[in-house]
Order: sequence, then C-alpha cells, then structure tokens
Amino acid sequence: MIYESTDEEFLDMLGSLNPTGFTKLDTILVKRIYDFLLKPKHVGAMIHASEDVDPSTGKGRPALEAVGAKLKEKFPDCHWESAGLLSEDEVKKVKNFQTRIGQIVKRVLLQYDYVDIKDGAERGRINDLNNPFRSGAVYHYHQGEAKKERDKHAEMVKKQKEEGK
Repeated sequence: MIYESTDEEFLDMLGSLNPTGFTKLDTILVKRIYDFLLKPKHVGAMIHASEDVDPSTGKGRPALEAVGAKLKEKFPDCHWESAGLLSEDEVKKVKNFQTRIGQIVKRVLLQYDYVDIKDGAERGRINDLNNPFRSGAVYHYHQGEAKKERDKHAEMVKKQKEEGK
C-alpha cells in the first residue's frame, strides 16, 4: 500500500511523541493508527475539514472532527472515553492517548503543508457525540511555516538519535 509509513518514518514520528512507558502493543497500535490516518481518503477528509470555514468563527473545523468517529469504529479497544467511573490513572491514560492521536494528525498534515493555527484560538469544539474527541486543532495551509516545522522536527530526531548513541 502506498500510504503506509516506512518503519523509519514511523519510528521518527513516534520518537517525536516522547512515548515514555510505551509497551510493544502500544507501539504496534499507534503504527496502525498512523497508517490508517495516512490513507488518502482520511488525509483528504482532514484537509477538507480544515478548509471548511465556519461563518461564525471564520476558521476551519478541527481535523479530528473528520476522522475521530472513524478511528473509534476501526480501533474500538483503544482508550477513547474518559467518562464514567474511571480511576485518575485511567483518565490520564485516555487523555495521553488522545494527545498522541492529535500529535499524529499534526505530523500527517504537516506532510501536506498544513500547520495548526497558533493565534490563541487554535482549538475548535467537536460536537459529534460519536466522536471521542471534544476539541481539536484547526489547521491551515502554509507552505513556508510547514517547512520550518518539518526542519525543526528533523533536527529534533537527529538530536535524539545522537543522544541515544
């Protein structure tokens, strides 16, 4: 499949997520989610959401609005919900997992020159009850800024590899 990540691309991305405490199963699951989000139809949906401007805010919708329910359907055994009678540790695990998914979305969209809006109102609400995310970053196309972000990421990965030796 064209849209699957190479192991090196995935490990670079995973390293940028700082996955302390990741088990091998978590790593496999995150790779499956990453490859799922790399599919052209999901990238297209996230980009479309970003470009679909809400007249009340003048901004696009969160990228996670387009794929959150699909992720929950495809990966039902993940840590999606923090509602209910969960311990504090379980709630943290859900929030950390959702943060990692947001970081993966950011990495995927960066490859298409979309960067998150950083104007203080960068998060948009998600009102779909089937979507496990309640808010998410809003992205816009910006080739120059995306190149800076990719260069920064490459430098961070390079530094991590040097420190690991």
